[in-house]
Amino acid sequence: MAEWVKQVPLEMDFAHELQNMERIRDCFATVAPELRTRSVVPRPLRHLTTSRMLVMEYSPGLKPDVDALIAAGVDRAAIVTEVTKAFGLQLLILGVFTGDPHPGNLLIERDPVRGDWRPVLLDFGLSVELAPATRLGFARLVLAAADHDSYGLLAAFTDMDIKLGREDPAESLETVRFLFRATAPREDNVAANKEFSKRMEERQKARIKEQEVTPPPSPPPTAYGRLVRRLKGGRGADGGDAAASAAAAGAAPANDDGGAGSKKSKAATRRNPVDSFPGELVFMLRALGLLRGLCTQLRVRSAYLPVMRTYAARALLDAVPPAERLTSPVHPTAAAVAEGVKRRRLARRLHDALAKVLGALYARDAFVGMQVAVYFEGEPLVDLAAGRRGEYDPRPVTPDTLFNAFSVTKGVTATAFARVADRYGVRAEDAVARWWPAFAAAGKGDVTVGQLLSHTAGLADAVPPGCTLERLRDDWGGLVNAVAAATPAHPPGERSVYHYLSWGWLMGGLIEAITGRRVTAEFAAMARSMGVDGEFYCGNMPPGLCADVPGSRVAKLSNALFQGLPGAGAGADASAADGDGSAAGDAAGGANVDRLYGDGDGTGSADAAADGDGAGDWAGDAPDGASVADAVARAGGGTAVEKELRVRLLASTPSYMLDVGFFNHPTLRAACIPSANGHFSARALARLYAALADDGAVGGARLVAPGRVAQMMGALWVDPPAGAGGADGAPLAPASSRPSTANGGVARDDGADGAGADGSGSGADGDGGLAAVFSDGAAWGAGLRLYDTVSRRGVVTPRAALGHSGIGGSSAFAVPGRRLAVAVTVNRLQAVNVAAAAAVLTVCKVLDVAPPATYAGMRDKVLSAARAGTLGGGGKDGVAHLLQMMSG
Repeated sequence: MAEWVKQVPLEMDFAHELQNMERIRDCFATVAPELRTRSVVPRPLRHLTTSRMLVMEYSPGLKPDVDALIAAGVDRAAIVTEVTKAFGLQLLILGVFTGDPHPGNLLIERDPVRGDWRPVLLDFGLSVELAPATRLGFARLVLAAADHDSYGLLAAFTDMDIKLGREDPAESLETVRFLFRATAPREDNVAANKEFSKRMEERQKARIKEQEVTPPPSPPPTAYGRLVRRLKGGRGADGGDAAASAAAAGAAPANDDGGAGSKKSKAATRRNPVDSFPGELVFMLRALGLLRGLCTQLRVRSAYLPVMRTYAARALLDAVPPAERLTSPVHPTAAAVAEGVKRRRLARRLHDALAKVLGALYARDAFVGMQVAVYFEGEPLVDLAAGRRGEYDPRPVTPDTLFNAFSVTKGVTATAFARVADRYGVRAEDAVARWWPAFAAAGKGDVTVGQLLSHTAGLADAVPPGCTLERLRDDWGGLVNAVAAATPAHPPGERSVYHYLSWGWLMGGLIEAITGRRVTAEFAAMARSMGVDGEFYCGNMPPGLCADVPGSRVAKLSNALFQGLPGAGAGADASAADGDGSAAGDAAGGANVDRLYGDGDGTGSADAAADGDGAGDWAGDAPDGASVADAVARAGGGTAVEKELRVRLLASTPSYMLDVGFFNHPTLRAACIPSANGHFSARALARLYAALADDGAVGGARLVAPGRVAQMMGALWVDPPAGAGGADGAPLAPASSRPSTANGGVARDDGADGAGADGSGSGADGDGGLAAVFSDGAAWGAGLRLYDTVSRRGVVTPRAALGHSGIGGSSAFAVPGRRLAVAVTVNRLQAVNVAAAAAVLTVCKVLDVAPPATYAGMRDKVLSAARAGTLGGGGKDGVAHLLQMMSG
């Protein structure tokens, strides 16, 4: 109300309106060409204007009457798009906008130069000026809605001074996306409102029923929906949007305060209460609501969220001082590193090759930020940083930038355990309970250390209940005790089911039970022994690095996991389709959820690419951001095991942990999750794997005992080949009793399976002889994935590499037989990460090392996508030519 009291008198001050018109006209005229709109604001005549009279240029435009516009041949959709651009400029770039954009304040006139039609915007008396923080906060709100970023939504609320009594980001995000949904004719809008309200009411009833079983300690304050109703100012022009939105968000009746003793106390349990909000939001959301009403009146379907997103992204980029912005795709320190090593010519060649490929890919938006670090024959060969620190942060990635590497952390934890095993004599065949007596609960007394390491303990679903952000950060002991007390879902050793989260608590608990000290102390000791202090954290990152602040050394994650997955068709953007706020939809297709959660494949989901249909898999037709939860819930294909996994993920995992964007949250950055939350630089990871590539030592420092790496490479479990009968894999004898294939291995020619010596044979899947590679079962060593390597001629060396990858593309591996270690970190998470694959293939090509099979199988996919134009054109300087040259 205070904002209304302040703004309404200004509406009749025409001198004030003249100033607003001039500022907006100037913005339209001077903005960058790619942001310009064809909308015009009449030129006010300053010499004739007073505070009580406004004179402006005459426009012989048409009123927005549908029949008249149709008769005149006006492209109404184009008019709506230009009006949306105009409001994007006002709201997000200039920070001054009209709060009264109803159809009566719009004319459509013929452009005297082009001859077609353009919108004329009128009435800027009720114009609002936003504080810079509020304007940027609204930009983040738009981007959070567009990218399905629940944490981004909460951060935007904070920037806009919206104080939530409690957090339910997933439902808040769905409500905000509903408000930003595509416009539709009135009757369709009413139907969408009813459907949305019905769905939310069903959720609310289920939540109330659950709370009746476990009542909350105290009733929360007024519901968030009341904010929506107030900001929308009652029923909107599109037929009940405000009322439906308020109901959808869980608004309590106006006479219900939801306090103790209220007759409506059940309704008071509805979530997302708002304690306060800035007055400018009244007019911001009112303007958007009236814009929706204009589209409805013109009978135009318009997905205006993608249009607004362009301006929101530019607003955040422009907020960074020019001196701090990226000036070159590849950070210049990489060249200096190449010049400083002994094998200077080889280092320079590899640096130049990587810089050329990644520079071309960055120019085509194939990645946001990335690091590649390589050790070869005990020497650091390349330490390359490329791109920017965030999707909307133009500051450059540097060699010491920290990336959340997700399940790459498991490889770090496995190495930490190997160090403990060296000191205390722990063996794979030992019962876990021998070292950790509490683990014997629930019949787990015979579970072995090797079964924990190989994900065969049956505890994949042992995710403790009530995993709030604060508990993940503050209750390490409680989480470890919970997994120790869990009951296996299947007989241990029967099969391997990826322990996507629980593995970290299990291994961390075992390490602490053996050593008597926190697992974070083991991580810190590893960092010191390798000389990578400050670039190697899990649960022990300093508060200043945990904070999500501008200029942070921690790269910001962005979610593009569902771009290009099989089944993602064009036009899959939910903002232009349904009103349920869910962008994943069918875009997830039959995506293998286990792969999405980083089961060790080189790109987080590399095998998913092997089943696709060529370049279309890389086209990015799916939405940029979609929630993992949506994709998991809706993915329709896959085997019975995959369908079971989808059910397990949704049943056992907190919803916010299925939204990878939430790992940007300072509280989650500070948590110790040794399976999924390590923050590293690529060069720190590469140094660790350089030790594993060289019998446990790097740079004169010993990480693990001599012979330990050979034991780590002994397979504890091998999944059956694809298509083999039965679901069970093959547990193997303890690593210490078997010869190692770590150094050199035994090359085999898979010609019998359809691959000739030159890789030109034709396997069953038509992938040029690589069918046998992708039918090989996954092998687990001592907490690390074991990979076959595949040469360009198709020669397979079984289990010649070890490593781990994380969801989205970060990965690290070693090939001990060639003394090679490679680490790649990325911040744009993609199920099939082309840039990460291109980096690894380039490294292996230049150094003449056979890459792990998961990357070798992607080679043709990457090349076909590049040739098809989805990653850039052909020709001598095209991406296809570069990748062909570098990857063979």
